[in-house]
Amino acid sequence: MKTKIVKVLTKLKQDAELDMKDSLESGCGEGDGLEDVYPYLQSIVKIANLTDNKKSDRIYKVLKGFNDEAFFYLYECMWDQFDDTFIEKAVNKIEKILVD
Repeated sequence: MKTKIVKVLTKLKQDAELDMKDSLESGCGEGDGLEDVYPYLQSIVKIANLTDNKKSDRIYKVLKGFNDEAFFYLYECMWDQFDDTFIEKAVNKIEKILVD
């Protein structure tokens, strides 16, 4: 299950990077990150076969925080600092929620 969650977060990271690159290439150089992390939450809920709404809400907050961090690092042109350690931290938080 951990490998599948890592894949979901890797996809979220890639999508955030792509969104920022598209924003920069369009000339506005702004943006506010991905609008919604709900599709990524749905993937994790499906992977974990999760039915607990409270846990889903907590995971959503982890994903939203991850997305916000991605936007900050990407917007501030610190792309190299937004590395896979962010994925590891988020996966650990999600696993802890699933086990509780």
